[in-house]
Amino acid sequence: MNNRIALLFGLFAFSYVAITWINSRSDEVIDRKMDLSAIPMTLSGWVGVEEEVPDETVRVLNADQSSNRIYRDASGREVYLHLANWLNKETISAAPHHPEVCYPGAGWELKERRTTQFSTAAGVKPIELILFQKGQNRVVTGHWFQVGDVYFVSGNGFLKQRSRFWGRKSWPSTTKVLLQTLAPTLDAAEERLKDIATLIVDELANEQFG
Repeated sequence: MNNRIALLFGLFAFSYVAITWINSRSDEVIDRKMDLSAIPMTLSGWVGVEEEVPDETVRVLNADQSSNRIYRDASGREVYLHLANWLNKETISAAPHHPEVCYPGAGWELKERRTTQFSTAAGVKPIELILFQKGQNRVVTGHWFQVGDVYFVSGNGFLKQRSRFWGRKSWPSTTKVLLQTLAPTLDAAEERLKDIATLIVDELANEQFG
């Protein structure tokens, strides 16, 4: 066995022990009493309308809380908002119901994507924008996931920050935020999605820690 192979085996062994230790020390998910329905229907210049979540969607989502809304501004632009919150610890190391899986499963083709950032009162946060197309229709989604004060756009993104939870006996719950708007390109949708994303993060912070 050469030195490189020995090093790889050592890294794998260390990773296994570390993950096992983390899971044994952090095996409880706590609810921070976040009430997704308490997010205001009016967000600056955006006015929301609650949308009923179909029973089948509720079943597949398997979340402890969820909320669907459509927000409109004075110019008539619309942004769909989907919020979901999980208390089950099995959802934490992954990004539950990622758009790259859900939309193609519903017949949408992924055309383009990029990860960018937006500013909030709590600092700069990541958001992934994805352009989907079905027939002649195009939509752009923007999403992120939160575990406490850790923000990420994919399961791998959380794993890179997982060390922040080492030694904790409990985990915060997992929250998914998904925005969607009609737009022909990522550039055409980016500003409006970032604008409303900033408002959503600030309101979620109030619910999570208020």
